[in-house]
Amino acid sequence: GESELLGIARTDPDPDARGQALVTLTAFPRRLSPATVDALREAHAARGDPYVGVPASWTTMAATNLLRAGGDASVRSGALAFLREQAEDEGLSPGARRAALAAIGSWLPAEERALIAAGIP
Repeated sequence: GESELLGIARTDPDPDARGQALVTLTAFPRRLSPATVDALREAHAARGDPYVGVPASWTTMAATNLLRAGGDASVRSGALAFLREQAEDEGLSPGARRAALAAIGSWLPAEERALIAAGIP
């Protein structure tokens, strides 16, 4: 269930296993809590730490799943805000930023997406 996958996402020694746990958790439409978005944020913030972080590619995939799955509006809006933060994060590679922006798709008006895109080298 959600708590077991969140546990793996927070404690597995392998960053890719932690990322896969987040993607698996978010891959199927179900009732997910805001704790899932919190876990994405925590994992992303610690991405440079091989013991607790998760690479941006995994957190982008998981947030994309949350955005597309529908369900709780607070979870969806949290995922959208997270993806926007990734797209605007100058500490991420241009490729990671473009992936986050692509995941946002039509969830933001075209004008806002264009402004974000203009800031990505």
